[in-house]
Parts: sequence; structure tokens; C-alpha cells
Amino acid sequence: MTPLHFTTFFPQYAPTFHKFTAGPCRPQLTAYLNPSAPTTCDYVGCLSGRVVHCLLANATESTKANMAAAAVLLGLLPTTLSLVGSNTVETGVLALRRPGLAALLAAGTPAVAPMRLFDYADAGGLLGRRGPTVGGAGGGGDVEYLAAAAAVANVAHLSYLIGVQAVCSFSSETVYHPPLWAALAVVLHAWGAWTVRMRNFVGLAAREFRTCYCGSVEGKLKLAVKDRTAWFIFCTWITSIGTVAHIIYGTLIFSSILFVSTSDAVKIVARFVASTVVCRVILVFEITGMQQRVEPVTGHPGVYLGSGSGTGPKELGVFEAAEVDNVQTHRP
Repeated sequence: MTPLHFTTFFPQYAPTFHKFTAGPCRPQLTAYLNPSAPTTCDYVGCLSGRVVHCLLANATESTKANMAAAAVLLGLLPTTLSLVGSNTVETGVLALRRPGLAALLAAGTPAVAPMRLFDYADAGGLLGRRGPTVGGAGGGGDVEYLAAAAAVANVAHLSYLIGVQAVCSFSSETVYHPPLWAALAVVLHAWGAWTVRMRNFVGLAAREFRTCYCGSVEGKLKLAVKDRTAWFIFCTWITSIGTVAHIIYGTLIFSSILFVSTSDAVKIVARFVASTVVCRVILVFEITGMQQRVEPVTGHPGVYLGSGSGTGPKELGVFEAAEVDNVQTHRP
């Protein structure tokens, strides 16, 4: 059975709106809960719209002003999360080594950091930057999985609550917009990861349950970077456009939310930000570990070696400086 609106609300205004649904708005709510009964409604969203109209008509002006302020705060949420979260290249680079963890981190980060159109960031440029060196043995893979799973559960639960306990003013009859917005972030990260894999290859076998940091990865990380193709450039454009469209879609959803108070909106924002920060910390930790394992080309930092002869990609880190002149080189 599809979840229905107006039976539960967010805590602060729940007593107020429950009083309305049990009193002056009861006929409208009864008609909404029994859509098969005879009605004069002849368009989609009519029954739910009548309940919304009744609830707002009985609410005080201060309550409406409070909900409007909450909508402003929530409307800024997708953009805020995109500034805190990770982009598809970072997730894609981690997916080269730990695809399962990368998928969890994508699901726990409901917004995607946008990339500028016609920018072609890749694994070579990301791993070529050296992070801080911290000693210590590998481990903690299970802890990362638990933290990432908790972040995913938090996002899923919160998206469901918003879909059921609140209402999008532009689509009052539906409950799926907030969960769909969160799910689309996973699709974008998956597309971006596939795009990264089109051009990059890590020369060590994936070790899903062992962190990439420090001593947990045996040997050096050999990164093969292929030449750009027209298909790769097209997929990168799609990723860039998709991330912007995702932010716009999220802004449309959250700025139209009704029946949420400012205090409840602050809690919603805090929970989304918490999940995003947890996933971001884990991803940066893993990427830093991969950066420490990449061997730079001696005397040529940041140089990425292309396929040259066309027989396959060369590897970053396996050529000495004297050999660089004998292969095709390019920079991202």
C-alpha cells in the first residue's frame, strides 16, 4: 500500500495539524483516504490539494511564516550538501579499488558536488596530488563500512519521513520526490564512476574490506591513464549537466515543503549534513591512502603517460625520466 500524507506530521506542528484533521478538515481527509468513494474531483492531486488548502486555511499566520522560513532553509540544503559532499571523480577513483564502499558512500551522500562543464578531471590528476603522510598499519575497513551504512540508513529514513510527513506543494499527491532525489545521487555517482573507469585503471587487485591507507595495500599503486575519446568527453558532459540538474531538482523539492517548522527543518539539515560529512571523511581518508601509493615519474611530477603505440595504456610510475621522451604524454 502506498504511504499516505496527513496521517503523521513532523513533531512541532503535529498536535496542531492533527487537531485540524480531526476537526474542520476531517471531511477532506476522509475523502483523500478513500479515493474510490464518489467525488467531484476530476484532476490529479485534487483530493490531497483540498486537504492542504484546509490545513493552511486553519493555520495561523505565524505558523505559515514559520513554515515559509523552514522552506527557505530546506531550499538551500541541496546546494549546501553539494559544497560539503564529494564529486563523481572522487567516488569513481575509490571505486577502482573498493567499489562496494564507494557505492555506500554515494548512497550516504544525497547531493553531488558539481563540476564545471568542459572540465576533465580524472584519476591521474586526483592521485597525483600528495596527501599528508600518516604512519600506521592498515585496518578499519569494517569500521568504515559500519559508518557508511549508518549514513545510508540515516538518509533513507529521513527521505522517507519527508516524503510521508511533509508535502511538496507542487505535487501534493506524491510521496516519492525526496527519496527519488536521494536515489538519483547514487545514479550520478555510478555514471561518474563508470566514466572514470573508461579512462583509468589501477594496477592492483581490489581489496574491498581493507582500507587503502598506509600499510593495508601491498606494493605501489600503478595507475594507467588512457587517452581521451569523444565518448569519454560526452559522458563527462552528461555527468556535469546531471549534477547541476540534480541540485535544481532538490532545490525545487525542498523549497516547496509544507508542514515543517523551522526547528524541525534544522534537524533535517543537521542529519543530512552529518551523513554527508561522515561519507566525505571516509572518502578523503581512502583517497589520501591511494595518493601515497602512487609512484610519480622521476623528474616529471604530474605527467600522465598515454597509450603511445596504441597497444594499451602505459602506467604512471613505472617509467624513469629518461623513458618519458619515448612515449606519448598528455596532461589532464
